[in-house]
Amino acid sequence: MPSRRQVKGKDYWSLTAHQVSNMIQGFWQNFHS
Repeated sequence: MPSRRQVKGKDYWSLTAHQVSNMIQGFWQNFHS
Protein backbone atom coordinates (compact mmCIF):
# COMPACT_ATOMS: atom_id res chain seq x y z
CA MET A 1 0.00 0.00 0.00
CA PRO A 2 1.67 3.23 -1.13
CA SER A 3 1.65 6.28 1.10
CA ARG A 4 -0.93 8.99 0.43
CA ARG A 5 1.77 11.28 -0.96
CA GLN A 6 2.63 8.65 -3.59
CA VAL A 7 -1.00 8.08 -4.59
CA LYS A 8 -1.94 10.18 -7.61
CA GLY A 9 -4.74 10.58 -10.14
CA LYS A 10 -6.88 7.49 -10.63
CA ASP A 11 -5.41 5.66 -7.64
CA TYR A 12 -6.21 8.64 -5.38
CA TRP A 13 -9.82 8.88 -6.55
CA SER A 14 -10.29 5.09 -6.35
CA LEU A 15 -9.02 5.12 -2.76
CA THR A 16 -11.22 8.09 -1.85
CA ALA A 17 -14.29 6.53 -3.46
CA HIS A 18 -13.65 3.31 -1.52
CA GLN A 19 -13.42 5.20 1.78
CA VAL A 20 -16.58 7.18 1.01
CA SER A 21 -18.41 3.98 0.07
CA ASN A 22 -17.48 2.42 3.42
CA MET A 23 -18.65 5.55 5.26
CA ILE A 24 -21.99 5.51 3.43
CA GLN A 25 -22.52 1.81 4.15
CA GLY A 26 -21.77 2.35 7.84
CA PHE A 27 -24.12 5.34 7.94
CA TRP A 28 -27.01 3.40 6.38
CA GLN A 29 -26.45 0.43 8.71
CA ASN A 30 -26.65 2.73 11.74
CA PHE A 31 -29.63 4.61 10.27
CA HIS A 32 -31.67 1.45 9.64
CA SER A 33 -30.76 -0.28 12.91
